[in-house]
Amino acid sequence: MRYYAITAGTSSYANTDPLPPVPQDLADVGAALDAVGYSSAVTLTDPRTDELRRALDTWVNSDIRADDDALILYYTGHGERDSRRHYLLCADSVPGQLADTALATEDVVRILTDGGVRRLLLIVDTCYAGQGTADALSPLNPHTDHDGLLA
Repeated sequence: MRYYAITAGTSSYANTDPLPPVPQDLADVGAALDAVGYSSAVTLTDPRTDELRRALDTWVNSDIRADDDALILYYTGHGERDSRRHYLLCADSVPGQLADTALATEDVVRILTDGGVRRLLLIVDTCYAGQGTADALSPLNPHTDHDGLLA
């Protein structure tokens, strides 16, 4: 088994306030994960939504990883929610148009688990991260609704 880390975060936004600490947070978390044996698989600063989605999909489908590998994914930046889902805001995300311009937290998990990742630790450092945690579980259990409750 190998250990990988994907670290991503957004500091500069086209449509909302900046988060200046994000680059340092990414550096600190990346260094901490490296110190305990995790290899950096992907590091993204200020990704657009499509760029983050594509990077996850590219990595999960690459020949370098195997299904028994462990992955820590850390995302820091703005988070937002609508009535049903938690979203990671990327550089091009538009508040009020989340479904079209942001990446739903559960979609992050779905991309990775559908690609074969079985050992995943998701760390979401955003507003409303608790909702993101509940949403992240829904792809893992088809019997849960969007509130993380058994349907």
